[in-house]
Amino acid sequence: MITKQEIILSALIERGEKGLNAEEAINIGSTCLNSDVSALGKLDLLILRKWEILPRKQGGTKRYMRYWLDEKNIIKANELINFWKIKRKIKR
Repeated sequence: MITKQEIILSALIERGEKGLNAEEAINIGSTCLNSDVSALGKLDLLILRKWEILPRKQGGTKRYMRYWLDEKNIIKANELINFWKIKRKIKR
């Protein structure tokens, strides 16, 4: 079974420098992206981040943290995902 960590990590890889913020992460099942990113950071991944201000549908603006991986950490992330895939196959 694919974990939420793997889904989020895959999304970060796919999105590249564009990255992901909490609003976007809801669509992939993360209701608390900052906690999910913190957990991924404990796996020796450096997830870059910066604040951004975006307009709200109701008017006004809201601050979001945007997260992304650099090239070195995309390689690490792919290795980690491959490890998880192998581990799942062994458990079957």
